[in-house]
Amino acid sequence: MSEKGIVYRAAVFGGAEGVVPGESEPEKLAGASVVTEGKATTVTGGTVECREGNLNAFILRDGAWTVRDTRIRLSGEIGNDLEGLGAGLLIEGEADTTLENVDIAMEGASRTTVLVRGNAHLLAKNSVFSTRDGALAADYVGTVFPAKMKSSPWMLGVNGNARGTNLMGHAQVTYFGSEIRAEKWGALSTDDNTGVFLWVVNSNVAVYGGARELSEVEKLAEAGSFDFYHEVLDHEFPAGEWQDDRSPSGYGTYSIGPTLVTIAGSTMLVPDYIAIVANGPSGLHLTSSESAAIAACWGYRAIEGALRPQISRLYSRRFGVMFHSCDGTGVTTVDRGTRLYTGKAAFLVKGCAGILNVDRAEIYTGDGTILQVMDNDDAGVDTQTLETVKDYVEKHVAGSATETSTNAPSAARETAFLATFSNMRLQGNIYNASGWEAAREADVLAGMDAYDNEVGGGASAATDLKLVLDSVDYTGTISTTEAFHQKSVIGHLDYALIGDVRNEIRLPENAGIMVRLQNHSTWNVRGTGYVTSLTVDETSSIGSARVFVNGVETAVEAGKTYTGVIRIEG
Repeated sequence: MSEKGIVYRAAVFGGAEGVVPGESEPEKLAGASVVTEGKATTVTGGTVECREGNLNAFILRDGAWTVRDTRIRLSGEIGNDLEGLGAGLLIEGEADTTLENVDIAMEGASRTTVLVRGNAHLLAKNSVFSTRDGALAADYVGTVFPAKMKSSPWMLGVNGNARGTNLMGHAQVTYFGSEIRAEKWGALSTDDNTGVFLWVVNSNVAVYGGARELSEVEKLAEAGSFDFYHEVLDHEFPAGEWQDDRSPSGYGTYSIGPTLVTIAGSTMLVPDYIAIVANGPSGLHLTSSESAAIAACWGYRAIEGALRPQISRLYSRRFGVMFHSCDGTGVTTVDRGTRLYTGKAAFLVKGCAGILNVDRAEIYTGDGTILQVMDNDDAGVDTQTLETVKDYVEKHVAGSATETSTNAPSAARETAFLATFSNMRLQGNIYNASGWEAAREADVLAGMDAYDNEVGGGASAATDLKLVLDSVDYTGTISTTEAFHQKSVIGHLDYALIGDVRNEIRLPENAGIMVRLQNHSTWNVRGTGYVTSLTVDETSSIGSARVFVNGVETAVEAGKTYTGVIRIEG
């Protein structure tokens, strides 16, 4: 079968009436039973094992399909995961598919286990999905051009060349009781879509390259250590400029555009990001697997009887959730006892609007940063070739704020990030370092839709932080800061330095922080920080902290909102 100049081959090519003769290579599926009754086809058993790069085990375009007890092992270097070329399963059109006890292992650049797109649906139960990186061509150059992209865009701060799974179009997928693993890059991805839903329930998700055993990770986390990975992978890659053959790298899940990803009652282990939330109205829900949290998931009735109500435990050597290029309409929710263990910032916001609601969760960070707002450090791409060869260059505007004068607003602008923490204990620092690079201009490609990357890179609007503490016992510093990378010029070989900054407390310069304490909240202030608006309701307290409004020490009255340059000393 040939489409878009791509030649597809499949052991099983499935349509509404079952296996399509002439399009399938049934000899590649050894030992399987295939039964079609009406528009429903069941494949039981069998193995597909092949090193031919353009072979898919299954291409399912329409009809109702059940695949159970099947083993798939594919490798080779011709994959294209955005088109599903060489994927274990390409599920598209109107196909409605259930996988049971299916084991898929892929090896090779862009050889993903499953791509679901179109209006298709997938329920995967008790199955294993695993990818391993392959060799990149010696002349490969990083790119975001879909037909040529074989590696992760380094500007995300990750490396690798084989995503575990992908979801596109208008599809819906549920993974239940399953293992989803990628050696590098990312385990659960979404991409070019018009509205997709991804649920991961009672499952284990991991970027496994260099990872320690989960039992060891759990003990380390409880002891306050975030050394979840070995420094060197056990898989040696062919040397290449765009392939790091040593460092663990990757994210757990990526929510892009009109997407909602739900991780429910699951465990996740990653080196870099638990999740990336990007572009437009992207959404994320980190929650438990109680029925009330997941009753809307695809295939719920088929898993209801085996559901295990439990919390999610999410471990990252570096960051928790990173936000970039969001438009302020998508919502990220962390609730129902979810536990985040992150070596660095639990929430990393790169110069964009967004909504974050954290309720009855537990957050543990290694460097003491709960929430970091900063300017976008995406270097962008060459706008003619779409190659990722541009460097990120850190350039700061000069500071001019004083105790009585600032450009930072006291009321949140449309570009604000809204964060609410409720019903929990919270310890760590909350920083807004946005606005220091806001003078830079993004060279966005003309004609790109609202959900595509700002491939010109760089600039982001000065982002205010609107922070609500609702029934929270909080200890830490809240302040505007200026943030600095380890290097002022970062190229693709230093991808791991992206997003990694140190903060220096600064007067509010171009972006503000608006803080509200309500419903019996307490802020135990540590150190000295600056905000631009402060409201403490009659049930809440900032303890013995000293407050200076525009340079004048002020006794904070309950329910009154103070604005300007507000210095708070613990």
